[in-house]
Amino acid sequence: MYLDTTVIIVTFKSETVIFECLKNINHFKQIFILDNSNDANLEIKIKSQYPNIFFFKSKYNLGYSRGHNFLLKMVKTKYALLISPDVIFDFEEFSKIHYADRFLNGDYAVLAPYDPNSLKKNYGFNSRIAKSVNQSIYSVDYVHGFFMFMNVMKIKSVGFFDKNFFLYNEDIDLCNRIKLSNEKIYIIKNLKVSHISSASSDIGNEYYKCKDWHWMWSKFYLYKKNKGYFYAFLNYLPILLKLLLKLLFFFFISNKLYLKNLMRFKGLLNSMLLKKSFYRPKI
Repeated sequence: MYLDTTVIIVTFKSETVIFECLKNINHFKQIFILDNSNDANLEIKIKSQYPNIFFFKSKYNLGYSRGHNFLLKMVKTKYALLISPDVIFDFEEFSKIHYADRFLNGDYAVLAPYDPNSLKKNYGFNSRIAKSVNQSIYSVDYVHGFFMFMNVMKIKSVGFFDKNFFLYNEDIDLCNRIKLSNEKIYIIKNLKVSHISSASSDIGNEYYKCKDWHWMWSKFYLYKKNKGYFYAFLNYLPILLKLLLKLLFFFFISNKLYLKNLMRFKGLLNSMLLKKSFYRPKI
């Protein structure tokens, strides 16, 4: 099955983690990497160790959605394994994906691991509880996008990721559209994957500024997309005012917390004003 799977990875200043990721997945037939920081040195280092990897450099930071869409559109295999550069995945674990594929008779859009080490669940439900298919496979409504084993044709049928998202909640949005199309998403509870959360980019404080801005921009955009602008505005106006109060409070107490809430306030305000997801890390 791994011969019919293409691994896709989007990187951005990910040199400190990407090599640990790559050394465990070089058995796959094809590996596509898109580097959003246009790093020629990283390309040289990776190609010197893994000459069969297809490495693409983007002159502009395309973000998560557009970056992965770029790679997904080039995939010719039946399956795509989307992983973040800070994911460590032992190739022997792939047999559990193979087992799930055969057990489910290929009737799924996405398979994902259960991450017991995460502070937050990497899966969830919109309106119901988990439904077990067997002792290791559970039907869920959404999974987070650091590891998604995709049935490419089914993902293509729902339109890939929404390109308006730059960072955060594009995975939830994709899963929502998958479920609306009556396709299935499962987690494999015994599939072991190590995810070093918030380690995919080594850009210091700019990473957290970008993260906070897009976290709030994407939350409002996702809510608006599903509920409409009026209900999104009513729901997030109190949150915007709360962030403003936090700004006034932390201005005198903590520069770190002031900056965090400032970026969240700006991200939410711009989303409520229907501005595009324009903020990019300054490097």
